[in-house]
Amino acid sequence: MSKYWEKKHEISNFRQGESESFYDACERFNLLLKRCPDHEFSEKQHLQIFTEGLTHNNWMFLDASAGGSMRVKTDHEVQTLIENMAQVNTMLMPRKRKGVCLGLVTTLQSWQTKQPMFI
Repeated sequence: MSKYWEKKHEISNFRQGESESFYDACERFNLLLKRCPDHEFSEKQHLQIFTEGLTHNNWMFLDASAGGSMRVKTDHEVQTLIENMAQVNTMLMPRKRKGVCLGLVTTLQSWQTKQPMFI
C-alpha cells in the first residue's frame, strides 16, 4: 500500500524542471499517471496538477494561448491548448516525432513540411 501512496504523492506534487521542455514534462506527467493507474484523480484534477506544476514561463505561454487566462477555459479547451503546445515543442525538437500528452496521442506528419505554429 505504501508504493501506491508514494506514486500518488509523486503525481500530486508534479513540478516541471527548470531545464525540462514542455513536451518532456508532459511525457513525464503522463508516465506518472500510467505508473499508478488506480490514482483516483479525475481528468480535471490531472489538468490542474499538470498546469500548476509548470514553470512560470510555460504557465504564461498557456495563459497567452488561452487569450489571457486558462481559468476561463473549459477542461477540453485547456487540454487542447496543452496538446497544441506539446506539438509545437516537438516541432522545435526534430528528434521527437510522436508525443503523448495527457493521454492524447499526437503524431506529427512531417515536421519539415509543416508550418510552425506560434503561440
